[in-house]
Amino acid sequence: MLSSSLTTTHGFHTTYSTHITVNDPADLARCTCHLLHILPPRVFVDPYELANYKDFYTIKLSGNSSLELPVTAVDSKGSALLLNVLLPKTDMPNVTVDVPLHLRYGEPVQLDAWDDGSVKVPLPTGFWVCPSSCTSYPSYFCFKASQPSRALPSMPVDLAASLDSPSSKTIMMGMSGNSSSEIVRAPVGHLADLKQVEVGTTTVILVAFLYLLHAAYQTASRISSRNQHAKVE
Repeated sequence: MLSSSLTTTHGFHTTYSTHITVNDPADLARCTCHLLHILPPRVFVDPYELANYKDFYTIKLSGNSSLELPVTAVDSKGSALLLNVLLPKTDMPNVTVDVPLHLRYGEPVQLDAWDDGSVKVPLPTGFWVCPSSCTSYPSYFCFKASQPSRALPSMPVDLAASLDSPSSKTIMMGMSGNSSSEIVRAPVGHLADLKQVEVGTTTVILVAFLYLLHAAYQTASRISSRNQHAKVE
């Protein structure tokens, strides 16, 4: 059983927290546990940050993973993140999987438009990949002709290639609740504010330049003064 939610629904940084409940761990001992996150263009993960979670899962990422690009410069298909969850070796290996998410700057809206910055982020899909042989499973768990295994959930080909095998079968995890996504809100720019932003940015840069120029002049004056004193002595 799978239950997921965002830890915060406002701002540019949040975390998808997913709790996996395993009711029959012995039956799944030879299976691997996976979570699939399908991310819209405005949402991305930082693969360098996810490396810190190597004790909890390994990752495969498909799609644009640039950390700096605005939403207007990335593929409209978004990206996909596949996790291989490392379950604890206990009798009831229930586990919580946290995936940090970040939002890109959204496209500025027109003067007469309204946008509260809402982004719909699909819930992750959970599934098991198990050997197709029934020799080690109780009869109710075996894959028979009358009970075909489900195909892998829809994902990019490069991710599916690492899992799709004629010697393995897929078992989808059940989901708690009826929602298929969560909503996160992050502010977007307004074109009506463009002039003020340009003027403010220019002013800040000019003031910073003048300050550095003044500091450089003061430093040069002190060095020159010390050199003159040294010559006199």
